[in-house]
Amino acid sequence: MPTPGDSEEQGSRARIDRHRAALVAEATAVSRERPELRIVGMVVEPDARESELFRKLLPSDRRQASAGFVGIVERSIALQLLGAFAPALLDWIESEGRAKERRLPVIYLARTGMRTAAFPWPASG
Repeated sequence: MPTPGDSEEQGSRARIDRHRAALVAEATAVSRERPELRIVGMVVEPDARESELFRKLLPSDRRQASAGFVGIVERSIALQLLGAFAPALLDWIESEGRAKERRLPVIYLARTGMRTAAFPWPASG
């Protein structure tokens, strides 16, 4: 029998998957332009408790009027955020960067918590 937690997890996965194509496309474009850059996909809901810190970590030209965000950020931003809110995930994000098949780590932040995913992507470099 499904629990409320199962429903939240499925909803989170659905929201991450909804942005998958856009995140992979942006990651591919960024990787072509700056192949040395280590990147992470971020999906931040406006009501996530981490959203205020996340916005402060973004360069000013990437901050938006709303607190929500979907896009690619430098890994250093994700590491600072994880260090503050989920230090146990620091090992996960580093291992994704060393996987045999190149994978794009994705962090999803919502009022109900933080979720992670990783998508294969045809990065250059």
